[in-house]
Order: sequence, then C-alpha cells, then structure tokens
Amino acid sequence: MSQPMGARPSSGGPRSLMGPDTLPETSALPPGTIPRVIALFKPHKVGLSIVSAIVIISGALSILTPLLIRNLIDKALFPASELPNIDLLWKISLELVGLTILGALLGLWQTYLTAGIGQAVLRDLRTKLFDHLQSLSLKFFTGTRTGEIQSRLQNDVGGLQTVVSDTAATYVINIVVLVSTVIAMI
Repeated sequence: MSQPMGARPSSGGPRSLMGPDTLPETSALPPGTIPRVIALFKPHKVGLSIVSAIVIISGALSILTPLLIRNLIDKALFPASELPNIDLLWKISLELVGLTILGALLGLWQTYLTAGIGQAVLRDLRTKLFDHLQSLSLKFFTGTRTGEIQSRLQNDVGGLQTVVSDTAATYVINIVVLVSTVIAMI
C-alpha cells in the first residue's frame, strides 16, 4: 500500500477513516440543562459567594507580586542614589514572603470550600438520581442493561464533579488574573 509523499501513515484508530478536513460532530446541550445545573448550586449561594470573593482577592494578590518585585529592583537594589537600600530590601522581601503565605492560605481555603460545595452538589444529584431510579417502572429495568445504568450514573456524575471541582474555578481564576493584569498595566 503506497502513500503519497509527505503523507503520514494512518494509525488505524477510529478517526483513521475520516478525511483530514473532517471533524466529528458535536452535540449541543439539550434545552433546559443549564437551568437544571444552576438549580443544583442555588442552595450553596453563600459558599459560592465566599469562593468568588477569595478568587477575586487571590487575583489581586497575584498582581501585587510583580509590582513588589519591580520596587525591589528599582528602589531597593538599584536606586537612583546608587547604593542599595537594605532596609527597603528587607521590607519588600518580607512583604513578598507574607504575600506568598497569604496566597497559599487563600488557595487552601478556596480548594476546601470548592471541594465541599462540589461534594454537596454531587450528593444532592446522586440523591435525586436514586429517587428517580426508584420511581421508574420495572419495564425500564428489564429493557435496560444494568451496566448501562451504572455507567450513566458514574460517568455523568463524575463528569459534573470534574467541572465543579476543577474547570469552573480555573476559568474564574484565569479571568480575574487577566483583568487584574490589564488593570495593573494601565
């Protein structure tokens, strides 16, 4: 079997039959999915507000570090008087250490709260799923394979857990850092 010069050999995977310009189709969320997910988080408004405040404070603190380093270099190590200012060097160094410790503590608190909220949401979701499964008829269970039901329960709830604990917080943190960086540059 010959291939055109410069072509990569096919790995034989599921996409090997697709052409180079063919992308797999993606399905849109069914209508009403987002409001249902938001409803799961409504009982946790206070915790989510605290997490949001921590994220905003952490973003602001992450901008202070480069500003302190700038002052450390420009004013403490290489001031206009040409002699290093040791007192200012110590002061800024201690501020940087304190800022690092404060950022770590805020990150720990945020992770703890996010994990707690995520676990509570997943508990509520699993309870609702269990109640729903209990309300289904025997015909559903005889017509559906047990592994399919188990897989659906594990994979869907596990996917939501990933979104709750990792993805959502990361996006919010990145947005806050981006906005605060732009503000600091202005």
